[in-house]
Amino acid sequence: RRAGEAGPVRRAAVPGAHTTANALLGKLFPEIEERVPVLFSEIAASVERGDYDAGVLIHEGRFVYRERKLELIADLGQLWERRTGLPLPLGGIAAKKSLPERVRRQITGLIRKSIEYAFAHPGASRAYIREHAQELDDKVIDAHIALFVNDYSLGLGDEGRRAVETLTGVVP
Repeated sequence: RRAGEAGPVRRAAVPGAHTTANALLGKLFPEIEERVPVLFSEIAASVERGDYDAGVLIHEGRFVYRERKLELIADLGQLWERRTGLPLPLGGIAAKKSLPERVRRQITGLIRKSIEYAFAHPGASRAYIREHAQELDDKVIDAHIALFVNDYSLGLGDEGRRAVETLTGVVP
């Protein structure tokens, strides 16, 4: 929300109806009934203009809200982890079960190799991210990479499965 504002949040900008951010906001703050999909890179500006009481910032926007004269109401990821004791499922890659098993294994193997490469070479994706990022500060880019490239990237495990089920109600 804009710095210095008070009062209840009635309208919130979210980065899509079918996003983790929207599901999380709905779970943690069910009283916010009007959640409006807005392009993620436009959320901060729309809150600054007063179009919405608040907005859920994702990607590098999470790290730069102070510079935009916005204030943090809640860090949804921290709140989720505190309330559930589980990691926040940020996304996933899925393949249709109708694909042949060998194709699904091949996809899984290629994704694993890519993630393992990212672990071994954390700076390798910096130029690509910088080219497509809204924010160009190296610290912001590093924090963004660390958020998405982690042990859960290689496999959910029991804890990750519980996290997905708790957020979505679906058993992965």
